[in-house]
Amino acid sequence: MRRKCVNHREKFSKYFSRNLDIQDVFLGNIQSDNPGNTVEQCFQMLNKWSEISEPGMCTTGKLAKALIDAECYGVIPYLPLDEE
Repeated sequence: MRRKCVNHREKFSKYFSRNLDIQDVFLGNIQSDNPGNTVEQCFQMLNKWSEISEPGMCTTGKLAKALIDAECYGVIPYLPLDEE
């Protein structure tokens, strides 16, 4: 069961990061820098998205779409979605 959860998290990370246009090399670095710490990995993915995006491209609407596409619905109610 634990292995299944780990595999699911890894698939989610890849799918989610691709939806935010984060290259696999950045995702690999984030995962190796923070092994087993999915909270920090998520934070670092969002931080990297902010760094590599053009000004005005990091919106909660785009974040919500990436979360929906990755089938991660739990956090969406907490996002302020008045931007898009």
